[in-house]
Amino acid sequence: MFARHFSPLALGVCLALALAACSVEPDPNRQSGGDQSRTQAIEMPVNRVIIDHCDQVNGDRDDWKYITVNSPGIAKVTVNFDYIEAEAQVEVINSVGQVLSNLELPESTDILRQLSFEVQPGNYYLHIYCQTLETDYSVEIRVDELEF
Repeated sequence: MFARHFSPLALGVCLALALAACSVEPDPNRQSGGDQSRTQAIEMPVNRVIIDHCDQVNGDRDDWKYITVNSPGIAKVTVNFDYIEAEAQVEVINSVGQVLSNLELPESTDILRQLSFEVQPGNYYLHIYCQTLETDYSVEIRVDELEF
């Protein structure tokens, strides 16, 4: 009886709208290696280069790393992205989630980024992510303790 009051075209349009409303974007971290959030960050060694990969297209958009600082000092983060078109970004975040710095894409084609900042004892996180495409990257954090 319901079908008598609606044309097949109207039913088709209603069905298409209902399906479109229910469509779900794929999880941007569906292929992540388990480091897709701050709570799943992977500890990285200090004073050693780590090579990793982020991929917006295939589901590994976000990488989270952290270091533990035991004494006050100066930290220096160095990041190099192999493919500038991936529009990769790096955020430095303290132990309570405050963004200390966002390493912006440089104006030139030089894709090496460096940042120095003062640290106190605690955890510091790096959120590395691709806004488009994919890229390999190298990252290093050096910490020099302050002398009193």
